[in-house]
Amino acid sequence: EDQNSFKFVTKDGITINGKADIVAWKTESIIDDKVVIDDEIITVEDCKTGRPKNSDQVQVMLYMLLLPCSLELFKDKTFNGRIIYKNKSVDVPAFSIDPLLKKLIWETIQKIGGELICRKVPSKNECRWCDLTCEYCPERIE
Repeated sequence: EDQNSFKFVTKDGITINGKADIVAWKTESIIDDKVVIDDEIITVEDCKTGRPKNSDQVQVMLYMLLLPCSLELFKDKTFNGRIIYKNKSVDVPAFSIDPLLKKLIWETIQKIGGELICRKVPSKNECRWCDLTCEYCPERIE
């Protein structure tokens, strides 16, 4: 189940974990007991049950950006993305992550993953899905 999980640690020690729903490519070979991807383009898909949101595309873009940094198998590969909704799918092409966007993403990671502690902003909608009780999370909204 966790075959699409990744963990990336920046030079500054900031850890980013993720797990794409689907990472697919057409063919592979095994050379010296290692899987080698023959195709240059890999597709990352994320399946959603709710309404389409901009954050869905950002999530897939982050997978497309971080997978090649995290796993040797995907190093120097090109990724396309797709978000699958109940009634439609939305493509996230590789060119959508331009150099300026990459720079902005890395700067944001530095800001939110740095030494300053992020402000907690719980919501009733999010807290209802969380397993932590008020005993462990005083910010929890019941």
